[in-house]
Amino acid sequence: MIEITFTREELRHLYDVLLRNHLQVKQSVMNKIDEELIADEIYELLGDLECLDPTLDEEWQNKLWYDDPEDEYTIAVKRNRNLWNRNTIAELKTLIGKLEAQ
Repeated sequence: MIEITFTREELRHLYDVLLRNHLQVKQSVMNKIDEELIADEIYELLGDLECLDPTLDEEWQNKLWYDDPEDEYTIAVKRNRNLWNRNTIAELKTLIGKLEAQ
């Protein structure tokens, strides 16, 4: 297994190049890049939300993650996969826009 680290800008550029040039890449690779870009944007928006309204930020944190007991001694915090998508990004942007307008 090879692990490669990209900056946010490098990852976005790679994604754009792959799409623009219609390069043949495994769909799983494209999906993983897309998931990372979505997660990165959600983290940025949560940072903005935390500054504007810490209570709403906590509510969103509780929506986006859940505790998953792996066994009687361990609890893993996992992403709620149903919410880590572009719809959530749009919803957070709308909410932040409304808070900034107040």
